[in-house]
Amino acid sequence: MSKLKHYRVQLLIRIVLYVFVVLVFLPNLVRANNTADFQKSSDSFAKKIFLQWQNQMQSTAAAFNLNLQNTALSSMMVAPCPGGAGVIGGKVVGDFNYNGQDDQDAGLGGVVVFLYSCDVSGNSSFVTSVTTDGFGEYFFSGLTDGDRYRLEFIPPSLLEYNDGRSGTAGGPSVQFITSPTCAADASFANPVDFCQSNPEMAATCFVNGDPLPPGAEGATIDALVSFNWEDMGNNPAPNELANAGEIGAAYGIAYDRENQNLYISAFIKRFAGLGSLGIGGIYTLNASNLNNPTVTPFLDVESIGIDVGFIGSNGSTGTGARNLPTALEDPSNDPTAYDKVATEGIGALAYDDGKLWFVNLFDKTVYAIDISNGTPTAQDVTSFPLPDPGCVGGEFRPFALKIFRGKVYVGGVCDASVSQLPINLEAFVYQLDNNTFTEILNFDLDYTKG
Repeated sequence: MSKLKHYRVQLLIRIVLYVFVVLVFLPNLVRANNTADFQKSSDSFAKKIFLQWQNQMQSTAAAFNLNLQNTALSSMMVAPCPGGAGVIGGKVVGDFNYNGQDDQDAGLGGVVVFLYSCDVSGNSSFVTSVTTDGFGEYFFSGLTDGDRYRLEFIPPSLLEYNDGRSGTAGGPSVQFITSPTCAADASFANPVDFCQSNPEMAATCFVNGDPLPPGAEGATIDALVSFNWEDMGNNPAPNELANAGEIGAAYGIAYDRENQNLYISAFIKRFAGLGSLGIGGIYTLNASNLNNPTVTPFLDVESIGIDVGFIGSNGSTGTGARNLPTALEDPSNDPTAYDKVATEGIGALAYDDGKLWFVNLFDKTVYAIDISNGTPTAQDVTSFPLPDPGCVGGEFRPFALKIFRGKVYVGGVCDASVSQLPINLEAFVYQLDNNTFTEILNFDLDYTKG
């Protein structure tokens, strides 16, 4: 296949792929990636899309012989470097674990590449610039073969560059290149993204009954465990980090990697009793030695003025008591918790730069607690109310929270709890910027599932 024909086919593949992913395939793949049957893989999300549909797209493209050069459409796309006279190009990748390999797989988009011409005196003059596409590809054309050019790669905000000398992923952020070539690659990374090849993971478990009274059978059952990413099944068995008597029912997990502290937050789950700190409890564990972990009650957020709702005691005394059994196999109805799951208490938990962040399911507000000076007080609390998306036939239920590249993202759904109509199910994602939430994504949830 000639270089020009290869260029046309690859460009057509990308155009069709972009349209197909956005309109058809992406919603289904997102759903598939969130099912319990999804298999772990080192491949990136974008690469999964490309590999699954590459053959079909190439077959379709091969049936056409379209000239897309010098058209408005081609000016909006960045195709793979076509090679040939007067061309400099390459690929920008993410080397996120600093091993000199292309860890992004599909390339790093959004990198601005500046091109400068160089004269014999070493002076340079700006020529033009281009931004890498979603596959990390870029190229310049119309250059003079044999001439030297200076390339400067400017990564997206907060992304530090890795000069690539530890491997073959790519070169530094400033390069001097002689035209023509399609090997002017670069690699970038952010230290926050670094992770071992087989890292230690942590997950919570739920135990039936009240784990707090003396002699409770559930008190010594695992409620927080660790395991390696590549572990499968029960061989090796997960490592117990905390039992139900220490933390009770918990869901949120946040990790302070600098100080190696793990934070775990209480969660209302039917039939599973809360820990000693109750509905607003946050517990901590130093993860520097997971073979000898020690769990400590850290904070009851209600003690610093954050109202996360109310649920009665695990036992049989007091208002709204849940009457949970102390024997693992004894049944219980736990009607008290039925309407409180995901509507009261703490949702997702995150840590970033000395602050614990969490979603308050009760007042639909995100809270940031400064814990950099030790045990926090009410003065260390900042709140960020979430906007009302205007749900029809139900209520807005926020839960998810993620901090990425210094931005706080929160997800929630319209639950259709009143209408019970699938058409009223909808999901929203908000981004916190300058203390204000902005909607960045919404999509319907009434698609066929299962």
